[in-house]
Amino acid sequence: LLVARDRLGIKPLYYWETAGGVAFASELKSIRALDRFRPELDEEALALYLMLGYVPDPLTIYQGVRKL
Repeated sequence: LLVARDRLGIKPLYYWETAGGVAFASELKSIRALDRFRPELDEEALALYLMLGYVPDPLTIYQGVRKL
């Protein structure tokens, strides 16, 4: 498996790991569009967002989705 992102690293790389495999995308909306994806709020990410004003890497607002 080889996963690559844009040369300058401008776009992030998100991944969602499930029992059925791993999905990679450069935008969260691509992962949200997957039929099997059921979005659940990551409470740790939400708390950090409320404290810091942003969600720090590798967390995302969705549980189970991480950013590289």
